Formats: sequence, structure tokens, C-alpha cells
Amino acid sequence: MKVLDDHNPPHFHIASPDADAIVRIKDVVVIGGDEGHPHIKVAIEWGKKHGEEFALAWIEMNG
Repeated sequence: MKVLDDHNPPHFHIASPDADAIVRIKDVVVIGGDEGHPHIKVAIEWGKKHGEEFALAWIEMNG
């Protein structure tokens, strides 16, 4: 997991060879990119299971 000094809303990026997306951490909703791509769907399901980790990392990196 990589969370960089970034802008609001708190989010994470998904990047695969064929698709990219930006996902809001709070509710694990795609706010940009290829929402319907199968790679993105799999990564979203993973993100739902690790949302608390993302939220804590965001706070740690961005205050």
C-alpha cells in the first residue's frame, strides 16, 4: 500500500496495465477512472477489506 502526501478527499489509487482508478477511502467509491474494469472491481473488493489501514495511513501521511 502506498499513500503519498496528497489532496482531499482521502483516497487511494489503483493502477493495472489496463485500467486506473481513484477510490475514496471513506466509502470505497470510485471517484475517477475505470470503475467497471474487472481489475478495478477486484481491487475495490480488496480495498473494502483494508479500508481502516488506508484511513490510518492517510492520517499518518497527511494529518
